[in-house]
Amino acid sequence: MFGAIRKHLLHRKKRLTAKLSGVAGHTGGGAFDYIRFPEGFAAYEVNLHGVAGTRAVVVLDGVEIAEIAIENGRAIFSGDTRRTGVALIALSGDKIEIRQHGVVILQGKLHNARRLYRAVMSLLRLH
Repeated sequence: MFGAIRKHLLHRKKRLTAKLSGVAGHTGGGAFDYIRFPEGFAAYEVNLHGVAGTRAVVVLDGVEIAEIAIENGRAIFSGDTRRTGVALIALSGDKIEIRQHGVVILQGKLHNARRLYRAVMSLLRLH
């Protein structure tokens, strides 16, 4: 019995998400989604809108993890540590920042995506 429980816990994916909001007058927004797989690699996606300029830097808890291109105020970027070889471990509560020229324009905090999943499922059961 305990072996089955341990096996289930070891093979679970870790999902985190953050809503990104404008800082210091910046009006853009977006989202950051992160998933860590049991095999040890991680993947993430950044989705931005309403952002001026042509480039931005994604910062996870003080560490730059990607530079992304912005086109017409929008950007969608997917990262995968299997391609980069960089260890990327995110935890609930870590801060995500989008910076341009060293200035934070968007930020948010990671939280467990499971809470959102539970909320959606409970709403679906009501209908």
